[in-house]
Amino acid sequence: MLSSRDGSSRAPHGVNGSARGATSRSTAPQVPLQSTAFVASLFPALKPELRAVHRGILEVLDTAPHAGLLREFFTNGKLFRPLLTLVGAGAVGGDPARAVELAQAIELLHGASLIHDDIIDDADTRRGKRSIPAVLSRDVALVLGDYLILRAIERIASIRSADDANILAAMRLVTPLVSRCCSGQIDEIEASGRNVDEATYVSIVTNKTGALFATSLAGGGVIAGASPERIEILTTLGDQLGVVFQIYDDVLDLGVHERDLGKPVGNSLAMQRPHVAGVYMAEAGLTAAATRADVAAYVHEHGLMQRIQALQDRYVRAAEATIARLPSSRYADGLRALTHHLTSWAEVTP
Repeated sequence: MLSSRDGSSRAPHGVNGSARGATSRSTAPQVPLQSTAFVASLFPALKPELRAVHRGILEVLDTAPHAGLLREFFTNGKLFRPLLTLVGAGAVGGDPARAVELAQAIELLHGASLIHDDIIDDADTRRGKRSIPAVLSRDVALVLGDYLILRAIERIASIRSADDANILAAMRLVTPLVSRCCSGQIDEIEASGRNVDEATYVSIVTNKTGALFATSLAGGGVIAGASPERIEILTTLGDQLGVVFQIYDDVLDLGVHERDLGKPVGNSLAMQRPHVAGVYMAEAGLTAAATRADVAAYVHEHGLMQRIQALQDRYVRAAEATIARLPSSRYADGLRALTHHLTSWAEVTP
């Protein structure tokens, strides 16, 4: 199933191994995070900037190969990571409008990563439609993903809403963090079919998922001219939210309809990728051949949801403590609401 690996692993900043106390689970309506309308509702004042992000992405794609297909692909996205970029700027007292161009670059990078994910996973669908590799070919999709990465870099280099020093600082921030994302993806692939312990799982998802969250939040802070201390706070928060989000995503993978998740349900399990349920199932020797239904039943019958919840709660509390280090604002309040929404999976699982 998922592999135990030697070597060191690290937890995101501000999280220790204890599971003291319990974070109260969200009682918010069970609206999937994948809903663009819900995500935007957390930060209603940012709707004009989100529209500007979307318009700018479509403009970038006007001259792209397979422009029509890419425009449809990005129109179906929820703009979650670009939203974090705007929030990162606002959370440090800056003007989110100045982060719109960087937010566009972040979404292009995210889109490229999804296309490459679909190649790696041999996925036929994405966001309720046929995946780009399925429509074109794996070879063309690979190069198309590379093309989007280059257009993202170009977008950062041509930002007009910030001075040259902040643009250079953004580039210096983005490149190592996105490289961490690639490292996490490699670690995940190499761990496929083997057992991983909790620390290794957290290390993988901190890089694979958390790094792009950190890029988004901290990038907005950089464009806003935030201090190094506040950039570090946003980076730490991105890592922590990445773990919280990935646990949310893993649990939903066990129980919701594909149209809600935005990708094939059970795909991580089918590919034998490291999965939060697998961490605890491995301790009981559950085999890699288990189906999604078998895994979901095992998780519930053996009380593993409580252990999964305890792990997520640890990172929720760490994220709350990090948010508390930011100035009081509607952006900090929205980040708290988002963090708690990511604990709302309990009632949508089987």
